Amino acid sequence: MGVDNDELVCSFTAPTLSSIDNSPFRIGKASVALLSRMFNSSEERKKPKHLIIKPRGVYERASTATFAVEIDWVSEMLDYISSLVADGIRVDDVIAFAKRSKATVEHALKSVTGQTVQHHILWTRLEMAKKLLVFSHKPVAEVARLSGFASPQYFCRFFKSKTGLTAEEFRNQES
Repeated sequence: MGVDNDELVCSFTAPTLSSIDNSPFRIGKASVALLSRMFNSSEERKKPKHLIIKPRGVYERASTATFAVEIDWVSEMLDYISSLVADGIRVDDVIAFAKRSKATVEHALKSVTGQTVQHHILWTRLEMAKKLLVFSHKPVAEVARLSGFASPQYFCRFFKSKTGLTAEEFRNQES
């Protein structure tokens, strides 16, 4: 796991290195605000303040893109879902890939993730959309398409129902 999300450094390793985006812009912005308060208020000078700036997130690459699951075929199935989620993968595609009955696949996935195949696909799409919103400046409609949602309208309704925020509100809050 790397830090600072330096794409050049992360791409030179094998496998490519996942990295933490430690949000340097937020750190700088908070530092400026703290210094400004210190210069403008004698009370602030007396009390040193500790700031905690949470990272924007993990920029996932191949080094962390596998699932630690004891059942090999379930791990492979989870990788399969992640790799094709943007292409509009469906439950039937996952069942065919697993080469097992729908009941077996649903039971195994539910025991590992607590989700049905359909819910896991939607959750994976939502997580991909969140990353695209935070780490890119792509329009919401493009984020919807790139994360495998059938329409921008459905994506917007689904996103708000799961996060309580519109996609733009989420992007602004996380940036």
